[in-house]
Order: sequence, then C-alpha cells, then structure tokens
Amino acid sequence: MLSNILNTLEHVVDFTVDSLFISIGTGFNERLTGIEPFKIELQGFSKCEDIFGNYLFLNVIKGQNEIIKIHNLLYDNEFHKFDASSAYLPHMTVGKFKDSFELEQAYEEIKDMDCLFASYVDKISVEMIGDNEEYMVVIEKQLKISPH
Repeated sequence: MLSNILNTLEHVVDFTVDSLFISIGTGFNERLTGIEPFKIELQGFSKCEDIFGNYLFLNVIKGQNEIIKIHNLLYDNEFHKFDASSAYLPHMTVGKFKDSFELEQAYEEIKDMDCLFASYVDKISVEMIGDNEEYMVVIEKQLKISPH
C-alpha cells in the first residue's frame, strides 16, 4: 500500500470522468500559468462518502493552500460539472470501496498509522478513470518557477 501512495503523489488533484474523451482546450494550461512547484506533506487518514463513492484519503497537512488554489481554478471552470458541491479538503485518494462496510474495515486497519509522507509537486496531471479502473493521463502541466 505504501508504494502505491508514493507512486501516485504526483497526482494531487483527482478528476474522475465518465466519458472516454474530454476536451479541455488551452484553458487548463492558461489557468495554471504562474503556479509554481511546491512542497507537500501528507499524514493521517480520513473517510469520505459522497455521491461519487466511498473513499479513503491520505490528508494533506502542508501545501493545502496551493492545492485549494489549483482545485478552485479548475473546478470553477473546466471541471465545474464534476464538482461535488462541498467544501474541498486537500487529500490524496488511497482507495475507493464498494460500500461503507468495506471503507470502515480499511479505515480501521490503517487509522493509527502515523507516517509522514513528503514530496515536491512540479507537475499537475489530469487523468480519466476508465470503466475497468484504468488510469489514462489526459493532459499534464509542468510547473515552473517564475523569474523574479
């Protein structure tokens, strides 16, 4: 499980799409212009049950403001129809479960795990999740440090 978490750290902002194709256009790159690479730290687990499913999250404890800014830039525009209409809490999804019971079981197994994960975000990737849970990168933006 820990290797899964570390392998997906670059995918801080999650998007789930029902269709096989999404047209984003140039808006994605334009909106993220000026967003610089940043450090993140993740620690502690939480559960989320919403209209999209039953999820287990690893909580972001450093880099929250940057992630919220990116989330708002995209969900206020291109991804508006995928907005869950609830307050966004930065996280990394570590599991999706078929029901509340499975979610609770998984949470009970790891809730006391006290590991700190740290990384550096220098790329934002938008992924489609296919019908068979396969991930496909739709578009990416390399973040750059702005010259001052």
